[in-house]
Amino acid sequence: MTTQARKEIIGKRIRHLRHTLGLTLKELAENTGLKLAQISNWEQGIRTPDLDALEAMSVFFKVPGTWLMGFKEAGDEVVTVAKIGAGEPAVERHMKRQ
Repeated sequence: MTTQARKEIIGKRIRHLRHTLGLTLKELAENTGLKLAQISNWEQGIRTPDLDALEAMSVFFKVPGTWLMGFKEAGDEVVTVAKIGAGEPAVERHMKRQ
């Protein structure tokens, strides 16, 4: 996979999770302690997050960092996010049926 393809996958996954939770860029930045411009650059596929930022996103969204980076999980899990309670994300993993 090319570097640009990896950037685009990461961006699409972050944007998907953010939209699923109904968050603005500003809200995601505030909730993760990251900068709005950084997140915007990732979502647009301009830059990739460093390891600390990737960890912050992974912890906030409760998804594996490897999934955010575009790697498939063991067993080809499908990761979905739902908004529950006080806006805290909850992740469900379902095994794909072969």
